[in-house]
Amino acid sequence: RTTSKSLHNMANKYHLRSVNDMAWFDAENNCYHVANMSSKQKKELMQDSVCFMSMLNDPSNPKRFLLRPFTYHNYRWAMFTTQKSSAYWKVLTDESSASTSVSHLARMRSLVLHTDIATELLDYSNSEQFSVTHKREDHPFKSPIRVWIHNKDDGSIF
Repeated sequence: RTTSKSLHNMANKYHLRSVNDMAWFDAENNCYHVANMSSKQKKELMQDSVCFMSMLNDPSNPKRFLLRPFTYHNYRWAMFTTQKSSAYWKVLTDESSASTSVSHLARMRSLVLHTDIATELLDYSNSEQFSVTHKREDHPFKSPIRVWIHNKDDGSIF
């Protein structure tokens, strides 16, 4: 029993160290919220099983999803820009003055790639939409989604 509990705690610590944000679905406003997860919140979760990166705190609260940042060695965000007669992809940096910051894009990517959330958002009925050669003008989602990102400093919503 002691070994089992020790391994459970070690697994939780491992998973929680990689988590930056928590997300939940707000049915009333039909949107996902993404908020930074504090060290205090992580400590409170140590007793719960977080191996599946989602949890249900209590029946009155919505299901919470733990989000890990997805980092790739040579991965960059870009924004399509038009100026006068030219159009090009501009690579965004953390200092870019884009309307959507790189950190917000990364947080949204973590949200839609979460295993429990992706199955709710993506339309798997048409496998052609995921084909590289298929030219489709819409998106692979069942319907458009809204995401509200909470500022970690003051809780304001972007």
